[in-house]
Amino acid sequence: GGAADSLLERARCYVLLGQRKTAIFDFSAILKERPKHMQALCGRGFTYLMLNQQKESVHDILAALQIRADA
Repeated sequence: GGAADSLLERARCYVLLGQRKTAIFDFSAILKERPKHMQALCGRGFTYLMLNQQKESVHDILAALQIRADA
């Protein structure tokens, strides 16, 4: 939907600006409403990786892969 798309764009901008924790907040807001939003899962996963939060990163990337496998 529109709100998720806007949050996704904003989160991506925050990543590019180096504001990674703020980006994670936006990715998480999307996932609260749409837990299987693949782009938000991947975005948050890779942002966690940039913050050296490997456990959280792996969790999100595996969740995205599982959604893809189930499709």
